[in-house]
Amino acid sequence: MLLEFSAIISFSLLFIASIFDVKSLKGDVPEIFLFGGIATGILFHLAYSIKTWSLNPILWSLGTSLALTAYGYFAYRKGMWGGADMLGISVLGFSTPYLLGPVGIMDLIVNTMGVGFVYALGYSIFGGLKSSKVRTSFYQNLKNKKYQSFGLVLIGLLFSVYSSFNGVNGEIFFALYLFMILAYYFTQSVEDELMVKTVDASQVEVGDVLAEGEIRGVKEEELEELEGEVKLKEGLRFMPVFPAAMVLTFYGISLLQIMTQLF
Repeated sequence: MLLEFSAIISFSLLFIASIFDVKSLKGDVPEIFLFGGIATGILFHLAYSIKTWSLNPILWSLGTSLALTAYGYFAYRKGMWGGADMLGISVLGFSTPYLLGPVGIMDLIVNTMGVGFVYALGYSIFGGLKSSKVRTSFYQNLKNKKYQSFGLVLIGLLFSVYSSFNGVNGEIFFALYLFMILAYYFTQSVEDELMVKTVDASQVEVGDVLAEGEIRGVKEEELEELEGEVKLKEGLRFMPVFPAAMVLTFYGISLLQIMTQLF
C-alpha cells in the first residue's frame, strides 16, 4: 500500500494546487503543495525500497522524475510553462513510476501531453471564436504564411499517401495533420490577441507575468526597473492537466493505445 499512498497523496496535492491555479487572480500556486508531492513520492518509494530490500523503487522514482523534470524545465525555459507547472510534472515523476511500471509511465506521459493539448485547444477555441480580433489575425496569419502552409500541407499529403501503402490509415493521419496546422495558427492568434496586453509600467503589479522571458511573477524589487510600455502575459492555468492525466492513467485509459488503434 506504500506506493498506492504515494499516488493518492500526490494526486490530492496536485488537485489542491489546481484549485489555487484556477481560482487565484494571477494563477499563484503555493509551492508547499508541489514540494509536498515531491517529498511524498521520495519518502514512500524509499520506504518501499527498504521494505523490499531493493533499490529499484527509489531508483525508478529518481530516474523518472529526472527525465520529466528535465522536460518541464525545457518547457519552462522556452516560456511554454510556468515554474509551478514544471514542479507539477516532477510530482508525477517522483510519486507514480514504480506503481505504474514502464508501460504505465509512457501512458502517463502521453496522457499528460494529450490532455494538455485538448485543454489548451479548448481554451483557445472557446475564447478565440468569440473574438473578432482573433479571427482576423488567424485569417491574416494564413494569408501571410500561405507558402509555408502549402509546403506543410504538401509534406503531410505525401507522407499520408506513402503511409497508406504501408498499412497506416493515411486519411485519418492527413485529417489530423491538417487540423494540427490550423490549430497551431489559431492558438498563435489567440496568444497574440487575447493573452498579451500592453500597459504602462506604472500599472504593473507584483505577481504580473511579463510576455517575454520566463513565465514567473514580477518581484517587488523589479518594479522600479520597468519603464515605458510593458507587455504582460495572461498564462493558461495548466495545473489541472496533471491530476486529470493521473485519473485517466490509473483508470486504464491510454491515449497512446487509442491513437495506435486509429492508425
